[in-house]
Amino acid sequence: MRTLRMSLAGTMTLLLLGGVTGVAAAQSESDSSRVTQFTGTITEENWNFESAVDWEEDGVYYSRGAIAEWTVEWTDPRLPSQMWHSLDFEEYLPSTPDGAVPYATSVLLRGEDGSWLGTGRGIGYDEGFVQVVLVGEGAYEGLYAILDRKDATLPDDTVQRTFDGFIVDGELTPMPDPIEPPAE
Repeated sequence: MRTLRMSLAGTMTLLLLGGVTGVAAAQSESDSSRVTQFTGTITEENWNFESAVDWEEDGVYYSRGAIAEWTVEWTDPRLPSQMWHSLDFEEYLPSTPDGAVPYATSVLLRGEDGSWLGTGRGIGYDEGFVQVVLVGEGAYEGLYAILDRKDATLPDDTVQRTFDGFIVDGELTPMPDPIEPPAE
């Protein structure tokens, strides 16, 4: 709330001194320097299931270590186009509704100026999704990328994988303590 009050006070001062144009310019500069939105589309996929270890136990099919190398077209040049993605999942048998499969992933983007590394969780199915938090290294140190990947099955039965996300310049908000139910 303190930040909001300071922001409102700053906005009022700018309005008095510079008019609406000054406020828009100041907000635009501060917003774009701290948080930047991006999108991405996977244009090429190469999967290596030979690296995976698979087994079935008590009605669950397990898979660990499948690797994908993807080429991604990003709208933000700080994100390298080469992405490696490892996948671990459990498929509950008989198959869950819509083939929903919970999974965990490790992701690496590596380029000449630095890399991004992180983990995420998701649900794979016809309209699957995953959320990943990446930490920047090298030229991207101090930056975090939070991305949502969405899968959509197209009419020709191919899967289109797209990303929406944000790059944050600075530390992410810490996770809150576990919530306690209110006393009755």
